[in-house]
Amino acid sequence: MSTPSGTPVMTVFDSRWGESKRAQQRNAAAAAPATLHSAPVETERRGAVHVYRVRFYATPSYSAQTVDWKRRVQDLVDDANAVLEPSLRMRLQVESCRESGLGQEDDLQDTLASLRGRDAGGDVDWVMGMVGALSRTTVSFHQLGFAEVGGKYLVVRAAGELEEHKAIEHNFDQLKEEDRAQLVRARKRHRTTAVFLHEMGHILGAPHVRDAKSFMVPEYDARMEAYDEASMLRMRASLEHREDVRPTPMAEAKLPQPSEPPAAPAPQEKPEPAEKAPPADIASLSERERSAYTKAMRAYEEGDAASAYTSGRALFEARKDVYAVQDLRCKVALARGLVWTDTRTECDALMKLSTSKQK
Repeated sequence: MSTPSGTPVMTVFDSRWGESKRAQQRNAAAAAPATLHSAPVETERRGAVHVYRVRFYATPSYSAQTVDWKRRVQDLVDDANAVLEPSLRMRLQVESCRESGLGQEDDLQDTLASLRGRDAGGDVDWVMGMVGALSRTTVSFHQLGFAEVGGKYLVVRAAGELEEHKAIEHNFDQLKEEDRAQLVRARKRHRTTAVFLHEMGHILGAPHVRDAKSFMVPEYDARMEAYDEASMLRMRASLEHREDVRPTPMAEAKLPQPSEPPAAPAPQEKPEPAEKAPPADIASLSERERSAYTKAMRAYEEGDAASAYTSGRALFEARKDVYAVQDLRCKVALARGLVWTDTRTECDALMKLSTSKQK
């Protein structure tokens, strides 16, 4: 290339542009959310997959913000089932999708109370409210969703994306438009599913935990990818209790034919159970308190929740500062099958201890 006078002009390649684009590509990869996955149930726990029916209500703000909202609800349930079924042998089924106003949407407790008053939910397992997104960005699960511990009702917000979309457009302006759009979609889908799974964890008795990759941390994190083992154990125990009062679930195993009765199993001697080491924070208890804890734990493990509560009641109230004690208290409450308000009260100290450990 030359000027009109014929003087050649050098075209200089600015390597800083290429380095800036590569830096944006690396940062975009780091901003991509974790892939959600499940922890398969151990072989000895496998068996029937239980189907749970959920009725959904969308507020006017949610339906206005969400294009084809009924389809989006089904997509959410499908994404959640990809985690819940392998981990907990449970599958959610959309019973119906309805539209309704649900109290003050800026106060999710009020929204949940309105949902409870609108639908007794006697013919479904859970009733769920879908609420519009906040106008501001937040990662607090207390503002993103709310659920009854051990109950029937939960509400979650839509995933707001305006501010995040603006940030991605600004910070990754050298990437292709389709790549930026894909990042926005991936983060929104991860956030929506993680919030739902977090609240499902609470409704099945799981408290907050410290593992940043678990769905049960107190604040949303793009690194969330699965339930931690302790939460799954708590949720499985809650589901097992529910199944004691539900109709027979969908069975996967082939039942024996009447003409071929199954042979009686040969009697086997039960091995002595291995002695479990007590939790570390039990050491802070007095000898009398440790004795009460051991007695209550033994009754709980033997399936006698009423005796476990009687043995541990005084200890549960006296030592709200000990995680292991409150963990047992919450387990016993779930096993007793209390109404949701009483279960939430029994598990409240554990939730507070879990949250304080996270900080």
